[in-house]
Amino acid sequence: MIDPLGDKVVIPFSKAKLAALALLLLALVAAFVYFIVHPDGSRRHSPWFLQTVGIMGALVFGALSGLTIAQLFGRKPGLVVDRQGLIDHTTHLGVGRIDWAEVRGLRTIKKRRPAILEGGKPACPRQSSGAI
Repeated sequence: MIDPLGDKVVIPFSKAKLAALALLLLALVAAFVYFIVHPDGSRRHSPWFLQTVGIMGALVFGALSGLTIAQLFGRKPGLVVDRQGLIDHTTHLGVGRIDWAEVRGLRTIKKRRPAILEGGKPACPRQSSGAI
């Protein structure tokens, strides 16, 4: 959506994709809860191992599904492009504002995503350079 004054472009999240992702994450949570409730269903792995994996998976995918559902019902747009730069909320760990001085280039490619933002300084100043 383009601002009537021409100051910014707002790109919202795809609600259908977020809803599909939320359903997938909730299905994974249900599968991991099944491991917790029925740990004796496997001859290959011990019940303790299946319960541990179930607890860890339910916690991780439960948190991700909560974040995705919050994003689904939130009002924050995915990406805002204005005269000062970009405001990135495209992921759960979005970096926030990126000034145009930090952007080396922007190009459009015809793959799954419509645009790629190329580098800035070593990354974005608010983004860690180490692996997570």
